Amino acid sequence: MKTISQYWLRSRFVREEVLRLSLIMALGLWAFTATAIALLKTEKTILIGVSDDSSYVILNSNETLRRKEVVSFIRSFIESYYEFSPANHAEKLSRAGDMMTPTLWELKRPDLQRLNERLKTEPLVQTAKILSIDMVDDETIEALLLVQIVKRLESVSTNLKVTLKMKAHERSDSNPWPIEISEVSDAVL
Repeated sequence: MKTISQYWLRSRFVREEVLRLSLIMALGLWAFTATAIALLKTEKTILIGVSDDSSYVILNSNETLRRKEVVSFIRSFIESYYEFSPANHAEKLSRAGDMMTPTLWELKRPDLQRLNERLKTEPLVQTAKILSIDMVDDETIEALLLVQIVKRLESVSTNLKVTLKMKAHERSDSNPWPIEISEVSDAVL
């Protein structure tokens, strides 16, 4: 019996198999640990405020900060949705789509794609100047815009009343604001 166990301990084949098994177990343990850590680690978008004097991490929100954030969000959305040229239309619409709810985006996408195709044959440049932004209630914003459309040698200006409905949204890389647009409507004044 002693000779068999001595044979197994001295056998090159057995030593290599034990080493290979040990290596596989160590790599398996490492993979399991790395996977568990990756699954438990949650990324969180942080908000950094910048003023003339300094920059700082914003830990909690107050009403003044929320209103400023809403105005900044609305300005960004209007710039992405209502200002475009043939060169940047698709990029701006993609950015505006990130600020919309998935339902609204699916509803607006066919019209926006038709507009994008039309811009390829009839180029025009549209700019929008915000004249006023009013909060109707916590979820509804009304903005008055001066929209100018330049097509070849023609230039047309018109006032546009835009009504936006918003809802709460978790911050993400594509939409760093805590809100998103759930409804967009506009009317020429």
